[in-house]
Amino acid sequence: MMKRFLIAVLLFSMIMLGGVVNTSLVRDSVTVQASENHISLDELKTKLKIGQSEKEVKSIMGGSYTKVKGGMDNSSMWRYDIDTIEGYKFKSDTDEVDLNGLQSKWIELIVFIKWDEESKTVSSLAAYYVDETDERIHEYRLLSDGTARDTVIY
Repeated sequence: MMKRFLIAVLLFSMIMLGGVVNTSLVRDSVTVQASENHISLDELKTKLKIGQSEKEVKSIMGGSYTKVKGGMDNSSMWRYDIDTIEGYKFKSDTDEVDLNGLQSKWIELIVFIKWDEESKTVSSLAAYYVDETDERIHEYRLLSDGTARDTVIY
Protein backbone atom coordinates (compact mmCIF):
# COMPACT_ATOMS: atom_id res chain seq x y z
CA MET A 1 0.00 0.00 0.00
CA MET A 2 2.78 2.42 0.95
CA LYS A 3 4.67 1.57 -2.24
CA ARG A 4 1.65 2.50 -4.41
CA PHE A 5 1.26 5.74 -2.49
CA LEU A 6 4.93 6.66 -3.05
CA ILE A 7 4.69 5.80 -6.75
CA ALA A 8 1.55 7.94 -7.05
CA VAL A 9 3.31 10.85 -5.31
CA LEU A 10 6.35 10.43 -7.55
CA LEU A 11 4.22 10.39 -10.72
CA PHE A 12 2.21 13.38 -9.54
CA SER A 13 5.45 15.28 -8.81
CA MET A 14 6.85 14.46 -12.25
CA ILE A 15 3.67 15.67 -13.91
CA MET A 16 3.68 18.87 -11.87
CA LEU A 17 7.35 19.57 -12.56
CA GLY A 18 6.79 18.87 -16.23
CA GLY A 19 3.93 21.35 -16.18
CA VAL A 20 6.09 24.04 -14.59
CA VAL A 21 8.87 23.48 -17.12
CA ASN A 22 6.39 23.47 -20.00
CA THR A 23 4.74 26.64 -18.75
CA SER A 24 8.04 28.50 -18.74
CA LEU A 25 8.97 27.12 -22.15
CA VAL A 26 5.63 28.20 -23.55
CA ARG A 27 6.04 31.68 -22.07
CA ASP A 28 9.53 31.99 -23.59
CA SER A 29 8.36 30.82 -27.00
CA VAL A 30 5.29 33.06 -27.27
CA THR A 31 5.75 35.54 -30.06
CA VAL A 32 5.37 39.21 -29.43
CA GLN A 33 2.43 40.62 -31.29
CA ALA A 34 2.81 43.97 -32.98
CA SER A 35 -0.13 45.88 -31.64
CA GLU A 36 -2.40 48.13 -33.68
CA ASN A 37 -0.42 51.03 -32.27
CA HIS A 38 3.09 49.71 -33.00
CA ILE A 39 5.75 52.38 -32.79
CA SER A 40 9.44 52.09 -32.05
CA LEU A 41 11.12 54.19 -29.39
CA ASP A 42 13.05 56.09 -32.07
CA GLU A 43 9.82 56.87 -33.94
CA LEU A 44 8.18 57.99 -30.72
CA LYS A 45 11.09 60.34 -30.00
CA THR A 46 10.85 61.99 -33.42
CA LYS A 47 7.07 62.03 -33.98
CA LEU A 48 5.49 62.89 -30.62
CA LYS A 49 5.75 66.54 -29.58
CA ILE A 50 4.56 68.75 -26.75
CA GLY A 51 1.40 70.61 -27.79
CA GLN A 52 -0.01 67.93 -30.12
CA SER A 53 -3.77 67.33 -30.09
CA GLU A 54 -5.53 64.06 -29.26
CA LYS A 55 -6.22 63.60 -32.97
CA GLU A 56 -2.53 64.02 -33.83
CA VAL A 57 -1.49 61.55 -31.12
CA LYS A 58 -4.04 58.98 -32.31
CA SER A 59 -2.74 59.31 -35.88
CA ILE A 60 0.77 58.48 -34.63
CA MET A 61 0.06 56.02 -31.82
CA GLY A 62 -3.28 54.51 -32.81
CA GLY A 63 -6.53 54.40 -30.90
CA SER A 64 -5.82 51.49 -28.57
CA TYR A 65 -4.98 53.16 -25.24
CA THR A 66 -6.17 53.10 -21.63
CA LYS A 67 -7.20 56.24 -19.77
CA VAL A 68 -5.38 56.50 -16.44
CA LYS A 69 -4.70 59.15 -13.79
CA GLY A 70 -1.31 60.50 -12.81
CA GLY A 71 -0.36 59.17 -9.39
CA MET A 72 1.24 62.45 -8.29
CA ASP A 73 -1.31 65.02 -9.46
CA ASN A 74 -4.36 63.05 -10.62
CA SER A 75 -3.85 64.42 -14.15
CA SER A 76 -5.45 62.85 -17.24
CA MET A 77 -3.17 60.44 -19.06
CA TRP A 78 -3.28 57.83 -21.79
CA ARG A 79 -1.35 54.58 -21.46
CA TYR A 80 -0.18 52.74 -24.57
CA ASP A 81 1.12 49.17 -24.28
CA ILE A 82 3.34 48.54 -27.31
CA ASP A 83 4.27 45.07 -28.63
CA THR A 84 2.93 42.72 -25.97
CA ILE A 85 2.79 38.95 -25.84
CA GLU A 86 -0.57 37.35 -26.53
CA GLY A 87 -2.84 37.63 -23.51
CA TYR A 88 -0.81 40.34 -21.76
CA LYS A 89 -2.90 42.37 -19.31
CA PHE A 90 -1.85 44.94 -16.74
CA LYS A 91 -4.59 46.55 -14.71
CA SER A 92 -3.99 49.90 -13.06
CA ASP A 93 -6.01 53.11 -12.88
CA THR A 94 -2.83 55.16 -12.42
CA ASP A 95 0.46 55.67 -14.25
CA GLU A 96 2.00 52.63 -12.56
CA VAL A 97 4.74 50.97 -14.63
CA ASP A 98 4.73 47.17 -15.09
CA LEU A 99 8.41 46.58 -14.27
CA ASN A 100 7.91 42.81 -14.17
CA GLY A 101 6.27 42.83 -17.61
CA LEU A 102 9.18 44.80 -19.06
CA GLN A 103 11.83 42.60 -17.44
CA SER A 104 10.03 39.44 -18.53
CA LYS A 105 9.76 40.83 -22.08
CA TRP A 106 5.97 40.48 -22.01
CA ILE A 107 5.83 44.08 -23.19
CA GLU A 108 8.38 46.10 -25.17
CA LEU A 109 7.33 49.68 -24.51
CA ILE A 110 4.95 51.44 -22.10
CA VAL A 111 4.01 55.01 -23.01
CA PHE A 112 2.17 57.54 -20.84
CA ILE A 113 0.91 60.73 -22.45
CA LYS A 114 -0.10 63.52 -20.07
CA TRP A 115 -2.72 65.98 -21.25
CA ASP A 116 -3.05 69.68 -20.49
CA GLU A 117 -6.57 69.99 -19.04
CA GLU A 118 -7.32 73.37 -20.65
CA SER A 119 -5.84 73.06 -24.14
CA LYS A 120 -6.37 69.28 -24.46
CA THR A 121 -2.85 68.94 -25.86
CA VAL A 122 0.19 66.88 -24.85
CA SER A 123 1.91 68.46 -21.85
CA SER A 124 4.51 65.71 -21.29
CA LEU A 125 5.17 62.05 -22.01
CA ALA A 126 7.10 59.17 -20.52
CA ALA A 127 8.14 55.90 -22.15
CA TYR A 128 9.51 52.86 -20.33
CA TYR A 129 11.58 50.14 -22.01
CA VAL A 130 14.44 47.68 -21.50
CA ASP A 131 17.60 48.98 -23.15
CA GLU A 132 19.27 46.26 -25.23
CA THR A 133 22.81 47.33 -24.35
CA ASP A 134 22.58 47.26 -20.55
CA GLU A 135 19.39 45.15 -20.07
CA ARG A 136 18.10 47.75 -17.59
CA ILE A 137 14.76 49.54 -17.52
CA HIS A 138 14.97 53.09 -18.82
CA GLU A 139 12.59 56.01 -18.72
CA TYR A 140 12.52 58.37 -21.69
CA ARG A 141 10.76 61.56 -20.67
CA LEU A 142 9.73 64.55 -22.76
CA LEU A 143 9.06 67.49 -20.44
CA SER A 144 6.61 70.35 -20.92
CA ASP A 145 9.43 72.69 -22.01
CA GLY A 146 10.47 70.24 -24.76
CA THR A 147 13.52 68.96 -22.90
CA ALA A 148 14.11 65.23 -23.33
CA ARG A 149 15.99 62.95 -20.96
CA ASP A 150 16.72 59.24 -20.70
CA THR A 151 17.29 57.77 -17.23
CA VAL A 152 17.99 54.28 -15.91
CA ILE A 153 15.27 53.58 -13.34
CA TYR A 154 15.77 49.88 -12.55
